[in-house]
Amino acid sequence: MRRSIRCRPCGAGRLLRSVLFAVTVGAVIVQGAPVKGAVIGEPTATGSPGQFRVESEVDYATQDVEAGRQCCLESKAVRLLIKFSGLAHRRVELFGRLGGLIMQTLQGPVSPNIDGSAAIAVGGGFKVTLYERGPLAWGAGGQVLYHESKDSGLPATITWQEVDLFTGPTVILRPGVDVYGGLLGSLVVGELHRSGGSADLDQHTPLGLLLGGRAMVTRSVFFGLELRLVDQASASSRVGVVF
Repeated sequence: MRRSIRCRPCGAGRLLRSVLFAVTVGAVIVQGAPVKGAVIGEPTATGSPGQFRVESEVDYATQDVEAGRQCCLESKAVRLLIKFSGLAHRRVELFGRLGGLIMQTLQGPVSPNIDGSAAIAVGGGFKVTLYERGPLAWGAGGQVLYHESKDSGLPATITWQEVDLFTGPTVILRPGVDVYGGLLGSLVVGELHRSGGSADLDQHTPLGLLLGGRAMVTRSVFFGLELRLVDQASASSRVGVVF
């Protein structure tokens, strides 16, 4: 069982500040590069039996996708999601997401730009701790996120389902502070419908790396940052409360 990382109100600490600073600088450097979507978080089950967590996640994502024979279209999306999570077993975490797709666009070298409207986004997933010894744990899991947006001007509709599989370690640096990393595989299953016909949307680069950190800033509130690198790059932030 992954123990809770609650602590008395404390600063992030020198080591965590270094990790989060590196993630933040990396996010600034790579912003505008092709990136993946949905936040992963620790790849291990986190928390204690009876605990329940609510997190607010902000995610800006751009990534290359293939639409039929056309490659590559650049998809850009801004998401604001609320994640609900808890332990179903001492080593198994289940979670769900509900929120909004603020905007999504598809841009290509020949096709007209498609500006999708705001829409509801839903998803969920699981994490399993496979190994644990001292401050080190190794886990794996998967998640899915779905949303649909429309451009009434063309007209066009984008349906988007993103499936992520991941595995990697979580390391507790000190009470209230952890860092994590791992391998990430993503699959986009989507479709673009417009007046001239429809085309399947497929992920252009499926494999990548994961790096992040989290710190308790009070007894029940935590903050985290994350990078996802796949010949591409992404940065996300999250703030959560433990009940």
